[in-house]
Amino acid sequence: MNLNSRIETNGLVLGTNKPLEEIDRIAFEALQNTEKEIQDEYPNALKIIRATEGLSRQTNLVSHRLNSNKNLDAIDRLLLSREAIYSAVIQLAREKDKVIDVDSLYESVLDQVRDLPRKKFLLKLAASVFDKQLINLNSITSQTRIKRLVDLIVRGNISIKSGELIPSFMKLFETFKKEGNIPEYVEQYLEKTKSSNVHRPVVKQVMIDYLIKLNLPIDSENEVQDFSQSIYSPYLAIAYQEAINSVKPPNTNDPLDIAFCNGIIPKSNFVVDTFDEVEHQGIIQDNIRAAGMLDYIYYIGECLHVFDATNLLILKWATGVLDIPEGETAQKLYRFHKRRENRSSPEERAIFYKRVLNKGDGQVLQNMVVNEAFPIYWEQLMVEVVQYIQKSENKSHWDSLNNNGVSKARLYQLTRNLQQNLTEHMTGMAHLQVQEDYAHLREAIEIIKSEEIRNYFGGRRQSLWDIIERIVKEEFGVPIQTQAIKTLAIQGNKIFEWIAQFDEETVTGEQFNEFRKAAEAWIIAQASLSSGQLAFAPISRLSAHSQTTPSNNGRGLAGAGSVDNDFDDW
Repeated sequence: MNLNSRIETNGLVLGTNKPLEEIDRIAFEALQNTEKEIQDEYPNALKIIRATEGLSRQTNLVSHRLNSNKNLDAIDRLLLSREAIYSAVIQLAREKDKVIDVDSLYESVLDQVRDLPRKKFLLKLAASVFDKQLINLNSITSQTRIKRLVDLIVRGNISIKSGELIPSFMKLFETFKKEGNIPEYVEQYLEKTKSSNVHRPVVKQVMIDYLIKLNLPIDSENEVQDFSQSIYSPYLAIAYQEAINSVKPPNTNDPLDIAFCNGIIPKSNFVVDTFDEVEHQGIIQDNIRAAGMLDYIYYIGECLHVFDATNLLILKWATGVLDIPEGETAQKLYRFHKRRENRSSPEERAIFYKRVLNKGDGQVLQNMVVNEAFPIYWEQLMVEVVQYIQKSENKSHWDSLNNNGVSKARLYQLTRNLQQNLTEHMTGMAHLQVQEDYAHLREAIEIIKSEEIRNYFGGRRQSLWDIIERIVKEEFGVPIQTQAIKTLAIQGNKIFEWIAQFDEETVTGEQFNEFRKAAEAWIIAQASLSSGQLAFAPISRLSAHSQTTPSNNGRGLAGAGSVDNDFDDW
């Protein structure tokens, strides 16, 4: 199929090179129709480019950059290879995003082409394919079902290669038929349960997939009535729990269990969310997420002294000061006590922090490489976030005068630096080590959260954080800024997730805004901490009891904890 690779008019490059693969004829027809429609909607786009000072030069630079991008999506590349579409996208970038520099224009072009042009193209493509396959879409009368089909088409994995286009659409349509009304009922269930999980789209899709696999015996004639009468609620509840478990590691994800029972090493994805395993340009997402888990352990386990508070509870219980009758809490206390010999020692955890994140005062072993660059890269990223926010605020006041845009290029480059850095340093035994520390922290938290402990420290109204703060202040004489440290842990982990997921070619405005909010909260929390707040040394009071405490193993204040992937649900 002969597609214009790019159009040059008087030195102005208006388009990208065509995709290398052979394009299906149906896709070519949809492309022509899309281009005509967009040209009718934006007839003056080319004139605007030529009339705007400096825009022609910037357009050429963006065109060159797009052509150099080997990872550019085939559909995006196909759309941008057409003069009318490319010109309209440039116009939209100027008018909607108010961009003026090349970096911002490049980012905006990618955002804009993935919005209106891509949606128009895919829907025209779908209409042609379904028509050729004699699929009557008029039989779909439910607006919710139509919306679901459109969503699958727009977000689906569609191939425009010759010979692959129709099969990819038919696979998508088969998925749509199998789903039936399940997506609508799942949405109703999530609304009914008032689910506020930040990963709701992921949870919803996992629930849909799970319910399809269950092959529910749904009576199509009575399904609406059955769902309204909650006949299928047990299935939805099971699917919901399955989905929740898929976006956070289970509490049993503990490598130390191998030492006490037969089994294999449990799989952990270190994530707040579940995504396909990806290695992009040598980036290993699990390494970055595991580093984020370790960072969270550092703040919750060390800065909030969760391990030390639990060790003190064990000491009080062992000496009879804390009277916990036989039951679940006593079992948790005893299990925590017996396993401490097999857990990482405070010194080992301190070395772990120092090696991977260069945090704390741990004394590393000879020839052990410390990740000295990490805090530098992290600080640079936070400083750049502050500057970006300041520029954005100035833009909001003066964009009417300056027509200004704020580039994210520097933020993206610093994010890539951290991707490479964490991929390189969170290696070796570190994955199992951080899982074990996580399990240790979860055990500690479950003890502190127990009803007997809460009653001992003032009753049910006492939150986890209230109890920790009271123990640390009264028993150790150490004041802690609980809210600020908790924010560093929770929002910091969101930043690590941004780093792990980041791909400049696919990043969305929503993802960037979530990252910016997390970074802003982290910066404010860090600034609110008093000098020396995060400097730790073993608490002498616990160390003094190390010989009289059964199996104490010297657990002082040098420990760490672990990370939950649903961090703020305690």
